[in-house]
Amino acid sequence: MNWTGATGNPRLSGTALQAINISGSMTLIPAMQYNHLGDVTFEGNEGGLIIDMAGFRIRRNLNFKGGAAARGRSHQVLPLTAPYSVPEGV
Repeated sequence: MNWTGATGNPRLSGTALQAINISGSMTLIPAMQYNHLGDVTFEGNEGGLIIDMAGFRIRRNLNFKGGAAARGRSHQVLPLTAPYSVPEGV
């Protein structure tokens, strides 16, 4: 899910009961609205995934399923073992 180059102030939103499931990387942009209140799950086994939240935060649970490694905005590699979850509020 890559929002780089998107125009028109895009919005990604959902209730606490709605989840986003991503098979790959996620790159948000500062010029968008991120109002999603539900879980976010990254799925897949490919390595080198990028998670760039552009200053936004995941407000509920962040889950990883698969044997992927993720890279945060600082490009620090975070080795992940399936399943891995970050509980709400962390």
